[in-house]
Amino acid sequence: MLLHAGVADLRMWDAQVVALVPGRTVVRCDLAGFGSTPVGPGAGCDAEDVLGLLDELGVERFALVGASYGGFVALQVASAAPDRLDRLVLLDGSGPWSSWATSTARPT
Repeated sequence: MLLHAGVADLRMWDAQVVALVPGRTVVRCDLAGFGSTPVGPGAGCDAEDVLGLLDELGVERFALVGASYGGFVALQVASAAPDRLDRLVLLDGSGPWSSWATSTARPT
């Protein structure tokens, strides 16, 4: 499962899909409010949407890759369903831990 950055949509993964498809099933989606996916009524939860899509597709276990905001969503998915993940890859993930990392960094 490939989750796009907050400045992109599922097309950001086009080149990777070409490389990954031989021998693999690749799922990617537009998160709510991006690409062709509208924002629905109510607060919504991207992680719930991702898990719902995977359930609808019958995907039990999966590798999850998220870039930037997609990395933040990937962490939420991993927290909600850790037993379903084979691998988790975060690329320049965003989220509340960035201030923690800065505050705990040792001076060089």
